[in-house]
Amino acid sequence: MFLIIHKYLAKQFLKSFFGVLLFIILLIYAAETIEFLRRIGSHKTVSFWNILYISFLKLPQTVQILLPFIFLFAGMLTFSNLTKYKELMVMRAAGMSAFRIILPAAILSFFLGFIYVLFLNPVFTEMSQKYKTYKDSLSDKKKDILDISGSGVWIRDGGNDDQSYFIYVSSMDEAARQFEDVTFYRYKDARYIDRIDAKIAILNRGDWLIQNPKIIPIDSKPYELDVLHLVSTIQFESISDYLVEPEMLSFWQLSEYIDQLKKHHFKSDRYEIYYHSLLSKPFLFLGMILFAGIFSFQRSRLGQKTSMLIGGITCGLGLFFFNNIMLVLGLNESVPLFIAAWGSTYFILALSFFILSKIEE
Repeated sequence: MFLIIHKYLAKQFLKSFFGVLLFIILLIYAAETIEFLRRIGSHKTVSFWNILYISFLKLPQTVQILLPFIFLFAGMLTFSNLTKYKELMVMRAAGMSAFRIILPAAILSFFLGFIYVLFLNPVFTEMSQKYKTYKDSLSDKKKDILDISGSGVWIRDGGNDDQSYFIYVSSMDEAARQFEDVTFYRYKDARYIDRIDAKIAILNRGDWLIQNPKIIPIDSKPYELDVLHLVSTIQFESISDYLVEPEMLSFWQLSEYIDQLKKHHFKSDRYEIYYHSLLSKPFLFLGMILFAGIFSFQRSRLGQKTSMLIGGITCGLGLFFFNNIMLVLGLNESVPLFIAAWGSTYFILALSFFILSKIEE
């Protein structure tokens, strides 16, 4: 009998989940479309179909932020409907515990969390990358680029008005503010003019200080200097800001990227926290379902519909902000990275199990 009931509960949860998800997606898509119409609708090269397309590409960024709320609302809607039609009361009278009633939705939320992390996150990441590329194409502003590869780091520096450089760096010494085993590929008016090899290059405010450089022009013999200054448009203090954003990397890319950052002595805190936050998502979604069950069971006992729904939403918001605060503390190195990424999830799960146990008593 319990197996039949569990199948019914799972079906009800999936209906609620996909209903809430569809509603949120349509709401966000409409809002993004209106916003882009306001911001770039007058752009000569942008058609209405372009706006619909860019709004679609931006959807994952917002949906991923709201996923915990979607699970919370889906759980509350499921258990609210069970209460509305007296089904929850019948199940409880038949001897089913709160944990057993919540179990199908909890298992499904955990499973959906893994599907999101392993399969949907890479798709969402690719859409976000396309959105960023399309957005940048609408702007005439060129930004400095820093990219990590297996053998080293590539930097594009805007230089001055007529010169720019592509710079290969083997490693970085953050304490000394210097880069080691450096090669500059210098361009003038978009034409390659020479290569500069050096053991050490120091990035000061507004310029590169290159020690004992060997300059290899394209149309003359190589020569060496004691020191060479080149104009720079980047600052050492914000060098890590030019790295790709963690959200632009999929779950499968993050681990390798973190290894490359550590290898070349770049800070990897943001990427490690984001990686662990993705790993914790199935458990976070599970915690949201448990919280939804808590407020629904309390409502069924006390008969306070509006106050319990408001309480559930308020607690969901509180947990969301608590999770963000933990992430910020981790980035500021106030708490260990593992605690920053997993602390709020463990707190939600522990609190949920504790309250549900009290409800059972």
